[in-house]
Amino acid sequence: MAKKKLRDLLQSYLSGNCTPEDQIQLAHIIREIKDDALNNELRTLWDQQEITHKLSDKKAARILSCIQKGNTPQKTFTAHQSKKRRYIRTIGIAASILLILGGIGFRGLKSYNETPIIIKKEIIAYNQPTPYARHIILSDSSRIILEANSTLAISRDFNQDTRTVELKGEAYFDISHNPAKPFIINSGELKTTVLGTAFNIRAWPKDKQISIVVTRGKVMVQSLQKTLALLTKNQEITYNKEDKASDKENKVEAKKIVTDWTKKEMDFNAINLENIIKAISKRYQKTIIIKNRALAQNKLVVSFNGTETLENVLSTLCQITDNAQYKVENDDIIIY
Repeated sequence: MAKKKLRDLLQSYLSGNCTPEDQIQLAHIIREIKDDALNNELRTLWDQQEITHKLSDKKAARILSCIQKGNTPQKTFTAHQSKKRRYIRTIGIAASILLILGGIGFRGLKSYNETPIIIKKEIIAYNQPTPYARHIILSDSSRIILEANSTLAISRDFNQDTRTVELKGEAYFDISHNPAKPFIINSGELKTTVLGTAFNIRAWPKDKQISIVVTRGKVMVQSLQKTLALLTKNQEITYNKEDKASDKENKVEAKKIVTDWTKKEMDFNAINLENIIKAISKRYQKTIIIKNRALAQNKLVVSFNGTETLENVLSTLCQITDNAQYKVENDDIIIY
């Protein structure tokens, strides 16, 4: 039974159709099966394949020696991949194990036998506050970073004739450009209208002032009675709710004003990847699975502005984590 399963998994891998789950199962079988049986299976399959990736005897001997001593070679040799098939040159049983697993590698072989770490996303309606900041992507592709304890109410007809939301608290908006559908933010006594730009609104119900600062583009700010200002990059308006007066500043460090709060919870100093991913999962509301437990224990020093896309954050984390990659499967993020 094990030999048949091994043959099926190896054929799947060589044809390029092996899923991550299949790779984990393949690694498990390889660890359990007898060497002679495995060697025969590998060589039988290899004889049926076109050889497009060769490994010198010298390199094979070095890899084999490392494996026999229980060490991980400094470099993992990955199978050559074409659009049609992935082929592997097998030399010796131990070197074959290392090569057939490709990106999993010898170190990954150990960790992949363990249960993957699954970090579930937390879904809470935007009109309910949370003790952490959230990264929101609306149906029009606009991005919003909603500060902790803030709320955002989205109209039922959003992105039909207009795009309207209501903010209580603080949020950074990066609005997708659409001249036909103005984006409107109601925040207490003020209404902010944009076509496509990036800006920050601070409008806590208990505060006496509302402030709006622009990092890119142009916004129009109105009170219940009149238009108060047209703001462009690095301009800010503050509005006093008691005396209904407004004050416009023409030279501010808009980016610093924004990142002073968006970077909170995104500054990691010698934190292991598992705990970093927990913070990322909350902010971006994604389920993230770490397939390789060894990667999860890597301690990293990394800092983000907090306004980056999830793709940018994951790419950075994988670049600074040894041998890490990520992909999207069924709306979940897989790190392996």
